[in-house]
Amino acid sequence: MTSENQNEILLFHDNIAESYDDILNKNRFSEILRPLFQNILIQNIQHGNRILDLGCGTGEDALFLAKKGFSVTGVDISQKMIEIAEKKAVTKDYNENLQFFCSDMEIFIIENTNKFDVIFSNFNAVNYVRDLNSFSANASTALNENGKLIFTVLNKLSISEVFYNFLRLNFKKSWEAVFNRKRLLLTDLNIFFPGTFVDFFKDHFRVKRITGIGIFIPPHNLTGMYNKLRFAIPFLLWLEKLISSVFPFYCLCDHYIIEMQKK
Repeated sequence: MTSENQNEILLFHDNIAESYDDILNKNRFSEILRPLFQNILIQNIQHGNRILDLGCGTGEDALFLAKKGFSVTGVDISQKMIEIAEKKAVTKDYNENLQFFCSDMEIFIIENTNKFDVIFSNFNAVNYVRDLNSFSANASTALNENGKLIFTVLNKLSISEVFYNFLRLNFKKSWEAVFNRKRLLLTDLNIFFPGTFVDFFKDHFRVKRITGIGIFIPPHNLTGMYNKLRFAIPFLLWLEKLISSVFPFYCLCDHYIIEMQKK
């Protein structure tokens, strides 16, 4: 990551740190994504595991695991995010199971000498990584034998974003969602289809499972649609669970959660 990109990312996340939890708590897509992701984490973690949370934000996922007795290290580029996470840990008396560090996550996994059993990252933090080949190699080095990587990644195409923008008669955004989704994003993220993303990691990891989210429900940036579709959301969620982990459907989702294991 260039210093210019790093500064832009740092400034963006420092600016939203105080309101970050409120933003996610009011976002219906995030309310669905977080428990799904946390459930996948629990399926992949055993007691005694050392866990690394990259792009931990204000620490919600790290705190969730610490409450269950796991030892978690959280890393985020934003000092303001880290300060909020540390305050939460003290307030909830979980700090004996938690460590937080302010660092670029790519630098952290290179310089940190500790080994982990699970490395995870939620809410698109890995989309900021510029060199995924190097990141894959460094993550492998940072993991113990048979260690696991679990990431939530923003997809290159969200068919629901195309559809719901079309319903709103915003044909320009619907077109951009197909051919240039990056133009619709608030920050400069690297977005890939699941198959392309897997290719960056294939030398060091094998894929266990890919779970899509947001093929039927409104995408993360159109959560106002949830009020309009309130009556249909339970049915749409049922459809999500039915096919979102099946190829090729997860390739069309707004986000996907990818579980990998070190070779």
